[in-house]
Amino acid sequence: MGLFSRKKKQPATPAQSGRLIIDVRNHTEYRDGHINGAINIPVHELRARIDEVRSLGKPVVTYCSSGKRSEHAAMILSQNEIAVSDGGGFDSLLQKMKSSSL
Repeated sequence: MGLFSRKKKQPATPAQSGRLIIDVRNHTEYRDGHINGAINIPVHELRARIDEVRSLGKPVVTYCSSGKRSEHAAMILSQNEIAVSDGGGFDSLLQKMKSSSL
């Protein structure tokens, strides 16, 4: 099995390097396909779940469909002193993973 739940062959995930991947899209988008190892916390739920993210004690990578929600989520996490990288949109994150820039 590859990186996606859709069984496409993909590069190693940021999770394999000890990072927490947060898919900030809505639950339906997440169910339709996501990066293996990613947890789903929609951006509109993130502030209420900050303590949950913090308790995991890992640097975070956020992603969404286009990059707008992941940027907003990264800002929220950063304001709460959680180490975060904005992975951008789904395709952008895949490109970064392929080039090992995460």
